[in-house]
Amino acid sequence: MASKNTNRKRKEKRAEVRAFIRARDGDNCLWCGKPMLFPEEGVNLSPEELRQMATIEHHLAKLQKKGDNIDYLALTHQKCNL
Repeated sequence: MASKNTNRKRKEKRAEVRAFIRARDGDNCLWCGKPMLFPEEGVNLSPEELRQMATIEHHLAKLQKKGDNIDYLALTHQKCNL
């Protein structure tokens, strides 16, 4: 079981990656092109608004053995990240 410290570090790393991709690509979903909501904006959201939250997506599938290189990551809505 991961420690609280490990979970905190993962959460911080995810936030750093999300911020880098957001600065690189902007605030719109890779797949549908519509604006996304970001975790810091996510307080007291409705279920539909939660589906508009940004998630990190491997836009080149891991099956292509591209790994987790940040060049292969993008931000998408939760609802578009199927």
